[in-house]
Amino acid sequence: MVLRILTIGDGDLSFSLALKRAYPHIDLTASTLVESSAELTRTYSNAAVNETELQNTWGVPILFNVDATRLDKTLESSCSKYGLIMFNHPHLGDSTLGISEKLHAQRHYSLLCHYFHSAKKFLTDQSCGRIHVCLCGTQPTTWNLDMAAKRNGLNLISQEGTETPIESWLFHTGKVIQDGGLISPSPEPEHAPAPAPAPAPVQKHYPCPRRYRNGKLGSKHYLGKYGYRHRRTGGDLFCGNDNDMSVHQSINYIFECHDAERDLADDDGNGNEDAHLMEANGFVCEICEIEFDDEWLLKRHLDYPAVPDILTSRCSETGKSLSSCDRSQSSLPSKDPSREDTEDITTWNSSCDQIHNDCHHGSLDRSLILIEGKVDGKFDSTRIKWLCRQKDFSLSKYITSKKQCVDAISQGRIYVNGVVALDSGRIVREDDVITLIDATTSHHHHGEQIKSALSIPTSAATENLGCRVVEEISLQMVHQSLPRFVVVYKPVGIRVVGSFSPQTLEMITKRLVKGQLFAGMENISCTALSKLDTGCAGLCVFLVDSKEDMKESNVQVESYDVQITYKFTALVYGRVPEEWRHGVYVKLPRNTARVWKRQKLHDKDLNEVLDCDVGKVIDNDEKIEITPQALDLDSSIFIMSKDSYSSCDNNDITSLDTIEISSRYGSGKVVNTISFILRKMGYPVVNDRFCKREFAMLPRRMRNILKQKICIGCYSVCLHLQNIVHKEVKIEPHRRTQASFWRQVMSNTGDSSVQK
Repeated sequence: MVLRILTIGDGDLSFSLALKRAYPHIDLTASTLVESSAELTRTYSNAAVNETELQNTWGVPILFNVDATRLDKTLESSCSKYGLIMFNHPHLGDSTLGISEKLHAQRHYSLLCHYFHSAKKFLTDQSCGRIHVCLCGTQPTTWNLDMAAKRNGLNLISQEGTETPIESWLFHTGKVIQDGGLISPSPEPEHAPAPAPAPAPVQKHYPCPRRYRNGKLGSKHYLGKYGYRHRRTGGDLFCGNDNDMSVHQSINYIFECHDAERDLADDDGNGNEDAHLMEANGFVCEICEIEFDDEWLLKRHLDYPAVPDILTSRCSETGKSLSSCDRSQSSLPSKDPSREDTEDITTWNSSCDQIHNDCHHGSLDRSLILIEGKVDGKFDSTRIKWLCRQKDFSLSKYITSKKQCVDAISQGRIYVNGVVALDSGRIVREDDVITLIDATTSHHHHGEQIKSALSIPTSAATENLGCRVVEEISLQMVHQSLPRFVVVYKPVGIRVVGSFSPQTLEMITKRLVKGQLFAGMENISCTALSKLDTGCAGLCVFLVDSKEDMKESNVQVESYDVQITYKFTALVYGRVPEEWRHGVYVKLPRNTARVWKRQKLHDKDLNEVLDCDVGKVIDNDEKIEITPQALDLDSSIFIMSKDSYSSCDNNDITSLDTIEISSRYGSGKVVNTISFILRKMGYPVVNDRFCKREFAMLPRRMRNILKQKICIGCYSVCLHLQNIVHKEVKIEPHRRTQASFWRQVMSNTGDSSVQK
């Protein structure tokens, strides 16, 4: 029996073409969200060739404007049933990611729920038809793939990496993956299934460009040699790099219906969508369990469950692109007379709908405009966060960095064609009008509506970005003119030194101590004695005093020879040597920092710290010296092993060690230096960006929890002031740096672990 397959969301049709090339005997139907053949060619330069070969050579029908969440409404009525429905890398965009990770995850969970629900209607047999989805990284966990499948009565029967030959799962294997990852055979049929057919030979013109098949985008795909390219929604219209379209650790998930008797959750047999309404318990979508405040919002959600941020279609009259907001409103009433505009929206999905409605139908008060600019032809198809800071664009007078643009958009201060911009990654077109409104009045406009609807906190904790004063060390007992030392905790991403931005730790600390230690005093001076790396979380020491007394205080402090010892906790790959349990000293090599060609450094810094010429990339071949004998911590580090974890899973051995590193090295790149030394010694820090191979070898459960967070932090500082003050301040290290935490986590999965 010939396998009938429907591909969903195949932007440039390269996946459908590659699938047909590899397995010519399958009965394939290709579909894409793009609305027409002309738009497809305009969006993807390679699509015309793909479309021609699919139709003329292979006779594959191509369906346009097919929505994965509404197949019953967007597929042609003549379409028959399919044995397998496939969807590669579903994604709606990142417009909500900067607002709330939870909102972003729930939005895609809804996408998966509605896709599964919609696809079930087009399976040939509810008992053996299969639904496929390919996700990457932590998406299966954060988007709650398992729950979405269970809600639609689906069992996971196979999961394979994209490098695996797909005939291993494309043709039914008869296996079911139960909870816990165990595989058990389904009831044996009367006749054993025929072996999976081998793929067709690869022709010379099949392979796609190398970057689509060599793993540069994160994962290799088996069909890359047959021409499959992973493309973004914007296609050739997108201007920028591909860093945000990585598909690292891509996995194919194949599901099968386990309850053939179960009625479709949203069908009452007559096509009456009011079956979704549960007025007794509120208005809830029975497909994804999202709750709404009224019937109108629920019906609106059911009409358009998941719309991408960027749609490539263009208006025939204006030639401009339609945003997702435009698309979602095109066939909906702009206002329901039965509902009140002042109604509070509390759930995440109804919040987004309310924002889109307000933004689309709202009007811009011209009296609030600070500056306005029209997009020239040379800036057509560029992203707004890049455009606004270009020198020959008018808004660059006020916006000089990407961060300023992102902040302005989050505050509701930037408008495109009179509609508030929701996404800094939005693509603008020629003749679009970009408007910046005054910051003092933006809070009374749509920016405030966005914040209030999504319940974004505006408290002091948010202004201080998670930073907090851990302890104050007063030296008034030594001398009345001496200032206070303050130990402050900072999370990852906060720069320590600088007054150029209110979001540096120096400026945040000034705000913190003004309310706690210097109440009523305006002129506060704050000097950083620590220079912890921006990418590392931990404790930093500051010198704070009134500005009038600061000069005298600095003289006093310098005469007392202040020393600060930092103690870092890190999780490293591998089983460290036994002698590390007692502690070893490592002399800091001179060449520990990377100097890039475009980095501007002073000659003095280069000669004293790096001992190299300006613009030269350092060759770090200097030997690492390790000794048990005590060394000066100003030019060395002390390493001690505290705990270890080892596991054996499918003959793959995972070893991790928790270590403590102490040093008085005062550079602003101290964590960079420590990471470099540990890499050279063969025990890199977990999630070090230069050690991706080691990260890929960790169990999937670990990778899903770690995500992209480096496992090192400064959780203890010791302040020495001659023989007068010896004060240690410490906090609890983050659990991801502790081997004991991973021992507990992995013990729940049945892994065998052993403690050193």
